[in-house]
Amino acid sequence: MKRLSTFTYPPERQALRDRARRYAWRTILLISLSGIVLYVTTGHSQTMKTAWVTDVLSMLPSQGLIIALRFELRPPNAHFPYGHFRALSVCFLFTATVLLAVGAESASAVQPQALPAPLSCRSDSQRSLRARCCSWSR
Repeated sequence: MKRLSTFTYPPERQALRDRARRYAWRTILLISLSGIVLYVTTGHSQTMKTAWVTDVLSMLPSQGLIIALRFELRPPNAHFPYGHFRALSVCFLFTATVLLAVGAESASAVQPQALPAPLSCRSDSQRSLRARCCSWSR
């Protein structure tokens, strides 16, 4: 099995990688700040707790990207004879899993709303109000 040589990106692609890394660090910083603010103001509100958990989980893809960018250009070795170029694919899988967890967590926090009573079960005052509204539109 022939080992591959160390891969390097062209200069314009390397600039894009560096830019992505900077944006990932900024994202982590901003989400951390908003998470701190949410944690301080959460109180006993279940909605705010859900928002805080969502913020904390949404920080993970950026961290995964930074780790993947660090591993991606490592040279081949005995365990990885073709290099670590699949690190970004693992990062995308990790990001999809985190997004699924955020969606599942948000969906579990939603409580079903009670539907209004059918028109026949409403009181007489409500029926007469509806009749007045309908007569105005004619």
